[in-house]
Amino acid sequence: MNVIDVADQKQIFLDDRWFDTGQGMTLCVNPPVKSERVLLPEKPWESYGICCYHTVLEHEGVYKMWYDAISLAANEAPHERVMCYATSRDGIHWQRQNVNLFEWEGLRENNIVMAGANGSVMIDPLAPADERFKALVIIKENE
Repeated sequence: MNVIDVADQKQIFLDDRWFDTGQGMTLCVNPPVKSERVLLPEKPWESYGICCYHTVLEHEGVYKMWYDAISLAANEAPHERVMCYATSRDGIHWQRQNVNLFEWEGLRENNIVMAGANGSVMIDPLAPADERFKALVIIKENE
């Protein structure tokens, strides 16, 4: 096996040079399909907008989405960034799930799973059921 030294450079796995063997694996890109909007800003913590859908995973027949939302501050400038959670049975119609993990302006009943951060979520199939979902996040420290 040849070792490729990438130092501290980011890499995207778009070709087979990064894999020792391609056995049982196919690299493909799903083509985009223009459709209806699946999630519109409806909550106060989404008032500036929903920036993107970071992760959508299917787990035990349910689609789970973690997405980035930003609220407006009192002066109408972008305010706090939060990672939120929604679920769907069909991948088109989504329901925000109250997780009660973070307080947002005195409201604990919300779908915020992480405040002040954005990132992606993955399933760890080897972890115990209550630790199965792992997040890779970027946290912006207050300056």
